[in-house]
Amino acid sequence: MDDTFTTVLSNQKTVELCPNGAAKKVTHDNYKEYIELTVKARLSESENQMKWLKEGIKEVIDIARSFGIDAQQIGYTAHADSNHLTLTDPLGNQHAYT
Repeated sequence: MDDTFTTVLSNQKTVELCPNGAAKKVTHDNYKEYIELTVKARLSESENQMKWLKEGIKEVIDIARSFGIDAQQIGYTAHADSNHLTLTDPLGNQHAYT
């Protein structure tokens, strides 16, 4: 086997799974470690995106709450700036708040 302790993420970037992973060969003795590290890397590669998504959702909810929007309306599509909030309901009707 010619594999090393690296993997290719969904953005096509090759990353080392451990320090000096590009030089560490996968062998019969360490293949389980390689699999575990590969799975961990692949499953955690979206952590930053999920963090940013959660922060964005929280910001919209906080803005909506500051305008007195209830929990049911928060599910609507929202566009906001510091002075205005526009919600679009599932039927496409827009509701503006200032």
